[in-house]
Amino acid sequence: MKKILGLAVLLILLAGGSWILMNNDTANTFDKKGSVFTIKNTDEVNKIVIKDFEGVERELKRFSDGENWVIDGRYFVRPDAMDVLLETLERMTIYAPIPAEAKENVEKSMQNQGRVVWIYEDDKLIKEIIMGAGAPKGNGTYMKVAGQEQAYIVNIPGFNGFLHRRFFTDLEEWRDRTVFNIAAKDIASVSVDYMLHPNHSFTLVNKGNNIEVKSAVNKEDKTVNKLVARQYIGEFEDMYIEAFDNYYSHKDSVLNESPVCKIAVTDKAGKETEMTIYPMFVNERSKSMFDPQGNPLKYDRDHYYALINKDQDFVVIQEYVFGKLFKKYEEFVN
Repeated sequence: MKKILGLAVLLILLAGGSWILMNNDTANTFDKKGSVFTIKNTDEVNKIVIKDFEGVERELKRFSDGENWVIDGRYFVRPDAMDVLLETLERMTIYAPIPAEAKENVEKSMQNQGRVVWIYEDDKLIKEIIMGAGAPKGNGTYMKVAGQEQAYIVNIPGFNGFLHRRFFTDLEEWRDRTVFNIAAKDIASVSVDYMLHPNHSFTLVNKGNNIEVKSAVNKEDKTVNKLVARQYIGEFEDMYIEAFDNYYSHKDSVLNESPVCKIAVTDKAGKETEMTIYPMFVNERSKSMFDPQGNPLKYDRDHYYALINKDQDFVVIQEYVFGKLFKKYEEFVN
């Protein structure tokens, strides 16, 4: 009897030990697979290609300076969007395997509404990831590595949301939104032309210790307020548009309006950057639609349209950002 009891205890211990080993092995295997989507050193990544379910494909390539990125070999990429994408590749990991009952639907979503991401180092493909839709409750996004059958819910620890939305293909969403980013010391001149009010127009010339401000119509020399002038040429750093709007259906109507002004900045290397600002009609997004007397406003007080990049791009800008550039000649002279 004692021998039987002893044998039974031994079998229980062996079974328990086997269960622990099996579960540890499963956990270890899952932990190893958890990093299968992670790109550990994104500094080495020099190209990312994204293709959506409609067949739209975008190539993001690291510029020769190692810092900036270019999309489709045409435009610089928004640094903030690129930083988010690289951080996502570096931090995303497996949250959970796909439940068996959801596997068929997940596979269909990857085939019909998914996107594919190719990641390269030194122009050599290191990983191909297939993405599906977002998982329920915002726990992550369905993904699998090309060549593998098993799909997973992938997320970033501590982040509740869908990662696939960061891998978009909208060209204008990727484009850099910088208009002016010139240090005061590098500015040679600034011209502001108010077409309807030429008496407000001026040209500012930066001569280092001396700054000249000339009226477009008044040839009389007046004493320049150097403090105001120096502050003004310091405003041309980190100036960004709100959005590109090249396909706006009423673009021609806007361009038929008289411009608010035209701003041209020339740096000391001779490069000129211009933008022409137009009023924006009041619309459903306008914060103010009536003046203090209750009369309907024609133009939005918080936004403008503008032409930039040699008039090739039609964009939206904010009064809050660009309003400080709309100075008039009389504000510079005593």
